[in-house]
Amino acid sequence: MKSRDYRRYLTQHPAAKATVQSLPHASPDPTFYGYTAYLNAVNQASDQLSAGATTPEKALKQLRQQRAKQLRAQ
Repeated sequence: MKSRDYRRYLTQHPAAKATVQSLPHASPDPTFYGYTAYLNAVNQASDQLSAGATTPEKALKQLRQQRAKQLRAQ
């Protein structure tokens, strides 16, 4: 990040500085068994909520049921 070319890039694209400045605060998501499937379900619920296709209560209930099913399958 200290190279001359990269500093020039940041000068030409100032919005990219936000990404660089956020790096010290970054941390990975905690993972668990079935994480990928759960994350996909969360994203699907988010899409449904954004589209008005479900309510928060129904989305949370469905997520809980899916996670319980994953835990039983272990």
